[in-house]
Amino acid sequence: MAKNSTEQSSRRAMGELEHQLLQAIWRSQNGLTPAEALDALGSNVAYTTVLTVLTRLLQKDLLVRSREGKAHRYVAAVAEADWIAAKMRAALNAASDHRLAMSQFVGSLNSAEKAALRSVLRQRQGPK
Repeated sequence: MAKNSTEQSSRRAMGELEHQLLQAIWRSQNGLTPAEALDALGSNVAYTTVLTVLTRLLQKDLLVRSREGKAHRYVAAVAEADWIAAKMRAALNAASDHRLAMSQFVGSLNSAEKAALRSVLRQRQGPK
């Protein structure tokens, strides 16, 4: 039976839930158990859904887990900055015109972000 549009719109996309769980794990000092992850989401998500998403993130090599009592503790296998950089690289690789895509991206940055980008580029260039 098909779900009504109200029910469908109130549900999160799986990618969004994956990202929220990753963010919660990155913020934690020692990773999270599924119960702690559920608490960190602070929303109406089923425990089994959290387990499913944690398992998918594990299969994508974004998490590692260790046994803790009857549960597992999940820890990030990749730093947030590395994950974001890979996403940015994938987005740029998808563009047919890299220069135009970069131009549009840089044009969307605020002053502080542009200054940070200039600083990173200077650091990467090294001394002249």
